[in-house]
Amino acid sequence: MRKHPRVSLIAAAIVALVLAPASVAAAGSKVAPHIPPAGVKVIGYGFLEPEAISSDGIHVWVVSGGVTELDASTGARVKVISGSSYGFKGVSAISSDGTHVWVANEAGNSVTELDAATGALVQVISGSSYGFNYPSAISSDGTDVWVANKTDKSVTELAAATGALVQVISGSSYGFN
Repeated sequence: MRKHPRVSLIAAAIVALVLAPASVAAAGSKVAPHIPPAGVKVIGYGFLEPEAISSDGIHVWVVSGGVTELDASTGARVKVISGSSYGFKGVSAISSDGTHVWVANEAGNSVTELDAATGALVQVISGSSYGFNYPSAISSDGTDVWVANKTDKSVTELAAATGALVQVISGSSYGFN
């Protein structure tokens, strides 16, 4: 996978200037919110309350109602992915491992898998056996996908290659109180 040196600069600009502009000023910065520091290009794509961001070094994926894909090397918008066929309902978190993009849908109690190369829908994973109950965070490493379920205080592990359930972890022995 090709990593681009500007990825962290672009991601930092999006996080600092789009995701949390109030925190920039609150942190004691001498830079006013919405005014970028020297050398930082502001990307104005009209994000509506962005919730999460993930990058695999080639793509930057922003959750904002649906999912917006940006080119990591230029910051250019590649596409906006939205619509009921994607199962997006209360999108809360996103993770990409370069092959897959995984989206947690809190209100839908589901996880959407996208193809990272094309943005195409691979599958929407749902059902009581997965233990999804307000999935609020997600992480992937190319082998496993980990989903934090806020209401049930559990973590669901999926196989990244297939989306198949590996296990649901819960209980006070894990510190999930």
